[in-house]
Amino acid sequence: MTKIQQAGKTTTKDIKRTENQSLIYHPHSSDGLILDKLAQLDHPPHPKQPPTNLKRKARRVYFSKRLALELSQLDTPLREQYLRTVESCSTLIVQEGKKLISKYCNNRWCTTCNNIRTAKLINGYEPVVAKMNEPYFVTLTRVTVNRSELKDAINGRIKSLTKVIRSIRRKGIACNGIRKLECTYNIEEDKYHPHFHLIVDGYDIAQTIVKKWILETRNQNIKIDEQGQHIRPVDDDTLKELFKYTTKLVAKDRSLCLPALDHIFQCMYGKRTFQPFGNVRMIKEDIDEIQSQEYDIEPVETAIYQWRVNDWFCMMSGRCLSGYMPSDNMHRLFEKMVT
Repeated sequence: MTKIQQAGKTTTKDIKRTENQSLIYHPHSSDGLILDKLAQLDHPPHPKQPPTNLKRKARRVYFSKRLALELSQLDTPLREQYLRTVESCSTLIVQEGKKLISKYCNNRWCTTCNNIRTAKLINGYEPVVAKMNEPYFVTLTRVTVNRSELKDAINGRIKSLTKVIRSIRRKGIACNGIRKLECTYNIEEDKYHPHFHLIVDGYDIAQTIVKKWILETRNQNIKIDEQGQHIRPVDDDTLKELFKYTTKLVAKDRSLCLPALDHIFQCMYGKRTFQPFGNVRMIKEDIDEIQSQEYDIEPVETAIYQWRVNDWFCMMSGRCLSGYMPSDNMHRLFEKMVT
């Protein structure tokens, strides 16, 4: 049994959101975490100045837990999964020396887990792309769809792209690459846009995929903006762009539309968002439930920290680990959320 498991986990038996409320830790509550008036804890920081990457991690945890808590209040079949992010993802941290060990939820709405997933996929696929003779970044789109059409649109577009790639390979033509399924939401038009990004080896192959994608769309009598398809050479930022998310959590106007995000997560739940093809070996996008990472912090033999509102606090000394405090922009983001 790991020290994370030995330490137990913070749970909530009944979480109910009311206006202007947030997740607050009450040390004398048997549940550990309950809802109360919005507040922030301000305790002495770790003896050594916390590194910037640890503060960024705390920011991601704060955002992910707050977002998941709000999503869990919707009438959604994903409620238990959202609460898993709130209750257990990075809630406890065990420090051994300079190493921090924590448990993760592996959910797509969790920016904490997405950060780990992105690094894993980049490390796994970067050598493959580096060996390609002529890697190109391809975007394949179709028209946006209504809420009721999204699930069928995603399934249909996956089938269409699979058919396109198979038709090329059946002709004995090498077609190697990686594809990512992504879906965005336009709050002004109330439309969803499931589409693909690919990295493929060879400009001619990239062109062939685009032409066949357009032809496949026409054969299904689906409207398509042919100018919406793009081909460009791979550069240093391409892999980060490919793997950073499967949907944009925050809209261009810096708002969160919770019902739209929940609908996207429902429609994409259980689907493989990253898929290699040809001779490219698959790198699993799932991350290990328990991960450890070394930080430039004051080493200790063993310490256990628990998440309380906006930071981790040592269960023995009460000192905070990162010193993170949510900014005014972060507060405004949740004030503008659409429910």
